[in-house]
Amino acid sequence: MEEISYIDRVGIGFLSFGKLHHDLGVANVPDGAPVGSYGMSHLALRFQGGPGDLKALYERVEKAGGRMDKPHDFGFEKGFYFYDPDGNRCEVYFDTLSEADGKEMLRTSTGARAREFDF
Repeated sequence: MEEISYIDRVGIGFLSFGKLHHDLGVANVPDGAPVGSYGMSHLALRFQGGPGDLKALYERVEKAGGRMDKPHDFGFEKGFYFYDPDGNRCEVYFDTLSEADGKEMLRTSTGARAREFDF
């Protein structure tokens, strides 16, 4: 895999098989951190769709009583985090840039910070 980015201040690295901005992100999680508590510790699921699809999914999880965080925008992707019944943090997102542009943005980023957004 190709290293796309490593952000030392938060101890997270992003790796790609070559096409996507990242296929795998790995983070240093402090010893003893409770399940689902550390910001970048999660399983991410990329889906095909756009803002309307994301909103419908968010509302579906909300209606079912699921625990989740507000939607986020990293500049190259938009999504939201939710928690499975065991407390594991998961993310669903869609890409907002082309694969090449998203990869370049992550490569040159010094640590993208998520912005909250409303649908």
